[in-house]
Amino acid sequence: KARQPGLHLMECPTQHWVETLSGLGATGVDLVVACGDGPPLQGHPFIPLLQVSLSAETRPTAQACDLALDPAAAENVNAQRLYDRIGAVLSGRVRPRSMQTGNVDFQITRGPAGISL
Repeated sequence: KARQPGLHLMECPTQHWVETLSGLGATGVDLVVACGDGPPLQGHPFIPLLQVSLSAETRPTAQACDLALDPAAAENVNAQRLYDRIGAVLSGRVRPRSMQTGNVDFQITRGPAGISL
């Protein structure tokens, strides 16, 4: 767990999203915010994943998106909407869509030298 605020880097020995998410969870994070306009990401059963869309052209993936920011809105408006949604998720008032739909997974990386039995 980070002992002081700031930018922290995490080495990822894998390209697998769920393994990366599990690694982030192991650092002690309470919530992960993912920004993107592609298909929905799998969430984690223990760590809320808030998926944020950054463009108005992502309406087909709106079912997977937890918050669609308005690119025409002022930065402080989008920032306040994101802040409010984070608070709602952390308080338990809102569940991320990945948890609502059961699109969650859990996997710990074995690392570059790991083996499967």
